[in-house]
Amino acid sequence: MMVEPLYMLKNMVLEPECEPFYSTYGASFYEHMAKEPKFGKLFQEFMTHSTKLLLDEVLKVYRGFEEVKELLYVGGGMGTSLGNIISMYPHIHGKNFDLPNVISVAPKLSGVEHISGNIFESLPRAEAILLKWIFHNWDDEHCKKLLKNCWEALPIHGKVIALETLIPQALGNDFTSVNTIIDDFYMMLFQEGKVRTLAEFETLGKAVGFAETKIFAIGQGINVIEFLKN
Repeated sequence: MMVEPLYMLKNMVLEPECEPFYSTYGASFYEHMAKEPKFGKLFQEFMTHSTKLLLDEVLKVYRGFEEVKELLYVGGGMGTSLGNIISMYPHIHGKNFDLPNVISVAPKLSGVEHISGNIFESLPRAEAILLKWIFHNWDDEHCKKLLKNCWEALPIHGKVIALETLIPQALGNDFTSVNTIIDDFYMMLFQEGKVRTLAEFETLGKAVGFAETKIFAIGQGINVIEFLKN
């Protein structure tokens, strides 16, 4: 399933509007996953384990959850990662938001409320909103729509906490540069997305009303980006 779209790379270069995954399967990545429960299950297992590794590194140094009382995790899958955050910060009430086909099989977890929906329609209200590797899946217009929904769901002084890869100022042969290039390649292959620079994220945030953007470099290509609603 993940190999077939590679045969569409030539078409993607010659026809900029071509989406290799959609052209191969007649559906977007997430639409196709919803139709293939076995693949969806494998994907959720992969995301659960990879997210744990990432969040373990984030939670060692990032202190942005300390004052948060209500956290909405957008695209939180089974809710396991949100549960891990709450185990470290038990004062947080967690809301796990994902597609209906994902939430329908999510297990009950202490301190976690499961909510299904569509990120481009509306989001539940929360004091802070966490998104991991979501924006790199989408083009600028989809990202602005999602950020606007976040802005509307947040109170004044609320914030979006985005975990994303950033394009460094200078690409080299180091791990971060190579990982960024691979990530960017796969986003073009399977979605309409791309890896962005910090300046591009700042532009997206300002376009929908976020006055301030902060960056926390965690290491190994991991970055926490805060969009602040002042």
